[in-house]
Amino acid sequence: MSTTLSETLFTINGKDYSHRELNMIYDFFTQLQWDVIDSALDCYAQENGSKHNIEEECHQVRDVMYEVLRAAY
Repeated sequence: MSTTLSETLFTINGKDYSHRELNMIYDFFTQLQWDVIDSALDCYAQENGSKHNIEEECHQVRDVMYEVLRAAY
């Protein structure tokens, strides 16, 4: 998908996304499903936190999720 020069781009994980694309990503899940994903990250980090810096990885995943959620709509 091409974007116009006036269209705002958001950079997430080193890739640029338009507002429209982030809305589409956001719409993949309902708010309840986003909450389940967020909660599952907590559970996973608590159960596996000592393995390979999992807590930090979960934190990074959550940061990306929040970037998508903040930029959508």
